[in-house]
Amino acid sequence: MTKLIPLTSLCILLACTVLHSQSSPVGSFSISTGIGIVPTYTGKTVTTNIPALSFQVGYRVSEGFSLSAYAGFTEATSKTRVFSDGLESQVNNKTSMFGLKGQFHKDFTDKIELYGGLLIGVSRFNTTETNVKTGEVVVRSPGQPTPYNPNAPKGQFLYSGFVGGKYSINPTIGLFAELGYGISLANLGFKFQL
Repeated sequence: MTKLIPLTSLCILLACTVLHSQSSPVGSFSISTGIGIVPTYTGKTVTTNIPALSFQVGYRVSEGFSLSAYAGFTEATSKTRVFSDGLESQVNNKTSMFGLKGQFHKDFTDKIELYGGLLIGVSRFNTTETNVKTGEVVVRSPGQPTPYNPNAPKGQFLYSGFVGGKYSINPTIGLFAELGYGISLANLGFKFQL
């Protein structure tokens, strides 16, 4: 969590320096779709089944500020582990995120825009353990060894800072790259201006 403080501070600093933007007219809508290139579940013991996918619908409130509804999804599975009871199992985690993003924008050219802001929302987790041999979901008794905490919360409050840039191919289609904690640590995608 303490690693988010420098990123959040950078985003707030960027947001405070941005006062005007002219890339999107006030009152316009946009749709963005992205794919994560740096997953939040990483390591040699994790396989990504569904890459981090994100979707946003944005509204330009003023020349330098927009609000967006955000949704993301990813799925990952751990490598097979053998426990003291001899059971070979894998843990599958499906994560969904929903939130609201506030973005401050700054144009550098007619085609290049930088932005930064904050995301506030919720994460939902669906974690299951599966018997590798039978494919059945494992339900363990309290106190048995387990690869994850079966009593962990199924959801949590989420807040994050982010920074990004957009390159406009034409007045209605653009490419974006974004860094920040969310469904992925780094995202690439398309933005469509309506």
